[in-house]
Amino acid sequence: MQGKIDHIFFYGTLMRTFPLRARAGIDDWLEYVGSGRVAGVLFDLGSYPGLVVDSDSEVCGEVYRILDPFKLFDRVDTIEDYCATAPSEGEYVRQSMNAILEGGRTTIVWGYVYNQRLPSFGRIECGDYRHYVKR
Repeated sequence: MQGKIDHIFFYGTLMRTFPLRARAGIDDWLEYVGSGRVAGVLFDLGSYPGLVVDSDSEVCGEVYRILDPFKLFDRVDTIEDYCATAPSEGEYVRQSMNAILEGGRTTIVWGYVYNQRLPSFGRIECGDYRHYVKR
């Protein structure tokens, strides 16, 4: 599943319209593809969500084509506290996963999966962080 993956999935504060997205300065390195879904569940971790892979549920988000992987991952890996040389030590792990796009087409994407002990509460049942924070 690894091969060349040229898409990324954002499900939290790196989606469009969130302040972190503008501050991150990553828009020049991405091309919006559309809405998508991956297998997983979301947890409210305070000011951002965490995704945990779960084949029985879906998480909604945004899929982008990566235009400059070196610049993008340098910035986003830092934001997500992911270290390629010591992946088990960070808050998130970047891993490949299948995303279902609008219209049913699937593509392989990079996504950031929460890598710490889960809270015993705070599951975002709807699987859509944008919808969740509007409530």
